[in-house]
Amino acid sequence: MLKQIGYALYSVYFIFVSVATYLIYSIPIQIAYPFLGKKKHERYAFFAKMWAVTILALTGLLPKVHGKRPTDNGPYVYLFNHQSQLDILIALAVLPVGFKFVAKEELFKIPFLGDSMRKNGYIPIKRQQAREAAAALDKVKSAIAQGLSILIFPEGTRTRTGAIGTIKRGSIMVAFETQTPMLPVVINPAHQIMPKGSFFLRPQRIDVQVGSPIVLDWDNKTRDYTIQSAADIETTLKAQLAQIA
Repeated sequence: MLKQIGYALYSVYFIFVSVATYLIYSIPIQIAYPFLGKKKHERYAFFAKMWAVTILALTGLLPKVHGKRPTDNGPYVYLFNHQSQLDILIALAVLPVGFKFVAKEELFKIPFLGDSMRKNGYIPIKRQQAREAAAALDKVKSAIAQGLSILIFPEGTRTRTGAIGTIKRGSIMVAFETQTPMLPVVINPAHQIMPKGSFFLRPQRIDVQVGSPIVLDWDNKTRDYTIQSAADIETTLKAQLAQIA
């Protein structure tokens, strides 16, 4: 009972910190946004990173990073395992500023969050609509052509146990289409922050294991090769997870 009360209080504290820091950071950046120039999305992204770092630091969730972060800005296709609803905050905190990701359109309709996502230049998509998916892919290619990295969740869905799920062949095709190195980044155990069936957050140490860039035979887009590549990447992610499990 006492633990549940503690988790409830921690959850309230987390929400308070999130809202308060958003207001503190957002007021000056909202004023400055129209004057940030052609690279306003990338400049706005610095605000998003500082916001994420502040939230995670004040709530005891700031990740410990293992492995070498990239010394250049890529571009890369970041392969991020999906453990929790806080994964994007974690990614913002540990990855270089300015990466983009594709998110379902519904998220862009959430007050404050949706506005920040648009100003970050994130890419909305309507699920299960081929035309929308093709348009989103074109935007991803355009971002990479501009030297920006892309974050994807190659498992396609959030894990309930922390284990690495099946890596979807389609999720890595953007790397083949753009001939961009993939960088595997594994987090653990973020799924324990809000376990399935719980309404409360729990303080939890988070580890991040950064792998080595993956370069494949980009000209070989055959089904057999890309399926085997996805399987090999799944093995790589599982090995990285084992290092911080």
